[in-house]
Amino acid sequence: MNMPRLLRLKEVEDISGLSGETIRRLRKQRRFPEPIVIGVRAIAWPEETIVAHIADRSTGATAPTAA
Repeated sequence: MNMPRLLRLKEVEDISGLSGETIRRLRKQRRFPEPIVIGVRAIAWPEETIVAHIADRSTGATAPTAA
């Protein structure tokens, strides 16, 4: 079975170009994918979820507004 690659926050920041605080704000607004819990104090995002979100954002489907 092929397990999906999981990205921690720093990797998501690097790939998306967003800061951790912006990711937290967008999650609170339900405008960024929710992570999965991988440990007591650890979360991660499946890589394909982040790639799909970025693709949607680049087409304007879920583009955040200026704050």
